[in-house]
Amino acid sequence: MIKKFLTKQKDLEKKRKILEWIIKSLKISKNDKKLYLEALDIIDEKSFNTLYNSFVWFIDQMEKEDSKKIIDSNFSSFDLTKEEKQKANNETFSLLLKNI
Repeated sequence: MIKKFLTKQKDLEKKRKILEWIIKSLKISKNDKKLYLEALDIIDEKSFNTLYNSFVWFIDQMEKEDSKKIIDSNFSSFDLTKEEKQKANNETFSLLLKNI
């Protein structure tokens, strides 16, 4: 669902705004956020598109995992609380950004 929206984005500036919003919403230090945002300004278009595509892949994997959990739990409760899930998502996306 989110992946579909992200893959429809063709305008580089819209993609940049999406990644900026994601970085700003991460629960990481202000210094790290600043560094990631600065990196978005200096990377070339090819590298930016690689990063964006990696982000889309990450979202796709999360959506698949969530779907599998729903099926596995037969629409009952999930193993992780919302806070635990958000923390795991932030940590995974932070690792993705650090691998730029």
